[in-house]
Parts: sequence; structure tokens; C-alpha cells
Amino acid sequence: MNSSELQSKTISYLRFPLIVGVVFIHNNISTINIQGEELVFENPQWYYNIIYLINDAIAGIAVPLFFFISGYLFFYNENFSFATYKRKIKSRTKSLLIPYLFWNLLGFLILLIKHLPQFAAFFPRIAEINITPEIFFKSFWDFYPPNEGGISTPINIPFWFIRDLIIIVIFTPVIKWLITYLKLFFPIILFICWYFNIWPDIRGINSVSVFFFSIGAYLSINRLNITDCFKPLFIPTLVIYPFLAFFDVYYQGATYHSYIHNGGIMTGLIMSFNIVSYFLSKHKIHVNKFLTDSSFFIFAIHCLFISELMKITIKLLQPNSAYTLIMIYFLIPFVTIIISLFLYKLSKTLFPKFTSIITGGR
Repeated sequence: MNSSELQSKTISYLRFPLIVGVVFIHNNISTINIQGEELVFENPQWYYNIIYLINDAIAGIAVPLFFFISGYLFFYNENFSFATYKRKIKSRTKSLLIPYLFWNLLGFLILLIKHLPQFAAFFPRIAEINITPEIFFKSFWDFYPPNEGGISTPINIPFWFIRDLIIIVIFTPVIKWLITYLKLFFPIILFICWYFNIWPDIRGINSVSVFFFSIGAYLSINRLNITDCFKPLFIPTLVIYPFLAFFDVYYQGATYHSYIHNGGIMTGLIMSFNIVSYFLSKHKIHVNKFLTDSSFFIFAIHCLFISELMKITIKLLQPNSAYTLIMIYFLIPFVTIIISLFLYKLSKTLFPKFTSIITGGR
């Protein structure tokens, strides 16, 4: 297959494993609240190291890579003009805005159900929330305050990615202009801002989204093929990334830790793309259309029930060791994805048009 076809298949193949990474990111069993009782698990350091390795060092590649792909595809094979911009905005309204509104509205409706007297005892923290118009509107922007990475989220947590992507899409003419006139200096400036965390606190626009979207846009605007650009870095990143991942875990808490982590994210992003491209080119793996098509649905729905699934599992298994918790840690994402795939298949079979709308036509 030629470079263009390989690039397209690589992007398609990556969608599902990247979503698996996103599910792992939201699989936090360090502290669980069950009916008002806070369960804090004290475990040996190796347990926390494994969790960090998977959730942060490895799965942490997923969101930056999604932004990178989004930036590349937005400008792909386009002579950007005002007419192109209007067409893109119209298509992104269907693929981003409508799903964003629907899935956050669903999250708010679930909040209302949990707030009912019949269920309040099971969700004491939610019962304490005073449901007001302000809470309703915050559900679509910053329901949850900034996390450790400084990112606030709407009520359906993963949709901060879509929120930020919508904002970036609106400003794509600015990005195009800056890339055209500043050329390589623009992504270099953004790299410095991202790597050294030099960024203003603006909810909806953060350095991760702007930098990775922009480097994808830079390659696309300059008609550069991702597989061709990344291929020379295959062996170097394959050798370097394991060391960076190890040091990322080992030096947690150090003042320079973020530099190691960011270096690992950048290296891992290139390595991931190269590995998939390599195996696709050798016909060792193939794109599974069902898994690719289901990716957005899994992204959208998993956070609406993963915490409840976690609580039920903890309640049933009553873990009393780090080994049991590690087993649960891997079990929860697996079950979450299986349930999501089943719901996607069911929804697509019974309500194909509706499913297409809420998944942005994917």
C-alpha cells in the first residue's frame, strides 16, 4: 500500500486502542466512596507504580495523539479558504457540537436521577448538590474544577477534549495564518509553552490541545505525510521510550518530573504511530471496522457508569490485598468496554439514525 493509504489505515486502527487508553485513565481505584463511606486503599509502592505507568506514562499518550490527528485531518487535502472554513464549521457542528450537547445533557439527567430521594442514600455526595440553573449550565463547561493537569471538565468528564477541540476549530483560521507566516517557529513556540508548562489559565484552551492540534495542522498544511515523517524516528523512539517511561515512574514528585513525562508523551506518540504503521504495512494487523466505528460511543458513554461499576465490583469482591486490587484494576476497563460495545451494537441495530447523530455521524 502507498504512504497515503497506510497513513489513513494507521489513523483508523489507532482509534480503538487510544480509546482503551482513555478508559484506563478514568479507572481510578485509589479512593472509592460507597454510600458516603470513603474507602482508602493503602498499598505497596509497586502497586501505585503500575497504576501510574499505565494511566499516565502509557495511556497519557492517547489524548495528545487524538488532538494531533484532529489537527492533521482538519486541514487534510484542503486549500483553506473562508468557504472551506464555513463548510468545516458546519460539518464539525454535526460531528462535535451535537454529540457534545447530547452526552452532557445525558450526564446531567443521570445526575438528576441520582438526586431523587429514592437514590439519594446511594449517592450522598450528589444529594448534597443544590440543583440550580447555574449547575445545569456548568454541566456543559466546567462542572468539575481543574484537576492536577489544570483541566476543568464538563459533567461527562471525557468531553473536555471535545470542548477544547470545538474552541480550537473556531480559531483554525488564526492557526492557519500563524503556520503560514511563522512557519516552523509557530509549533516550536507552542512546544516550549507545552513542555515547560508556560500557559495562562483559560478554561477551554490549554497547551496540550493547542500544541498537538497545531503540529498536526502544520504537517497537513505543508502536505507532509505522517508515516513518512515519523518513519526515520521508529528505532530511536522504540529504544528511548521504555527508558523515559521507567524514569517517568521512578522520578514521580521530583521538580523536573514533568520534563521527563512530557518527553515520554512526545516520544510515545511517535512510537505508537510507527508501530501500528509497521504492522499494518506487513499485514500483521488489520483495521476492525466495528471497533473503529464504536470508538466514539465508548468514549462518550464509559464515564457515565464506570465509577458505579467500580463500586459494585469493590463491594462484591471485598479486596484485601494489592494483588486483588490490581486484578480489579484490569477487570474494570475490560468489562466497561464490553458493556459499551454491547450498548453500541444494540443502539446501532435498533436506532441507527439516532446512533449516527449522537456519535457525530461516525
